[in-house]
Amino acid sequence: MKHKMLLILLFVGFAFTSCDKGDFEYEDKFKDSQEAWNRFKKQTNNTYGYTTTGSTWVGYSWQTTISVCNGKVNQRSFKYTGYPSEVNPNLELEWTETELELGSHKDTPASDALTLDEVYQRAEQDWLKKKEGHRNLL
Repeated sequence: MKHKMLLILLFVGFAFTSCDKGDFEYEDKFKDSQEAWNRFKKQTNNTYGYTTTGSTWVGYSWQTTISVCNGKVNQRSFKYTGYPSEVNPNLELEWTETELELGSHKDTPASDALTLDEVYQRAEQDWLKKKEGHRNLL
């Protein structure tokens, strides 16, 4: 639990601070977070888990839990944590994919089965990249 809180604090820390003038938003805080991540990864032999959440304004909410063993995603679990009372009877409310089944549940709001190294890579190359014509909302 302590490790999960550390990771959450690291991501939140770099996401809500002032931006640097580098190639992408929040570059200095990103680098600090990435260095802390690399230390944590080494301490845990690159074996960890993390959970993402999402929701809609109409009342649906969910969580996705990703498990990583030795640097490779080996499980993805999904669960609706809130949904309107008139739920679609065909809606699968909870499922788990093992290593051989990863990505088999299509067209769901589940998070992609990414390692945190891949999350950092996407953040650096896309999510935090300064985009021409877009306003910084933070």
